[in-house]
Amino acid sequence: MTPYVEDGWDVRDFQKICGSRVDVLEHVREFIVRHPKATVHVGSDSKKRGDKIVYAVAIVLRIPERGGHVIFSKRAQPNHKQRNEDSVFLRLNNEVKQSIEAAEALLDVVDHNKLSVHVDLSSRTQNLSHKIHSMAMGWVGALSLTAFSKPDSWAASAVAHRFCQNW
Repeated sequence: MTPYVEDGWDVRDFQKICGSRVDVLEHVREFIVRHPKATVHVGSDSKKRGDKIVYAVAIVLRIPERGGHVIFSKRAQPNHKQRNEDSVFLRLNNEVKQSIEAAEALLDVVDHNKLSVHVDLSSRTQNLSHKIHSMAMGWVGALSLTAFSKPDSWAASAVAHRFCQNW
């Protein structure tokens, strides 16, 4: 099977918190077989670190009333100097894009009703991320996936955020 690769990021190359690498499709497929009631939540976050932007994509495999399991992928890319607002929108758009790419890959092994995408964007007009909120929610919805935004996007704003902080 050809790996899903976009912009130099292999959306199948994830790792467990312990550091061991996993093929995301095989890992999630096996998890769903063992836990048929599990749901899958994908979220991304990013952070500027010097001359780079660090991106983290988290996939949370949640077993209702029992807990869950997290796998993640991280990458860094050059921080192209742009106007601050343009840079923020580019980063946020890339976060959404990477979450969607991971979710699309997971559709090969997870029913779309059990898969959601969490975007680290706010629907509140006073927040800067609001400007691309509708676009992102529509993008996810066009794939027939459930989209969550702040304050309900915990896979992005809490789980993926944790991996961005620890580069």
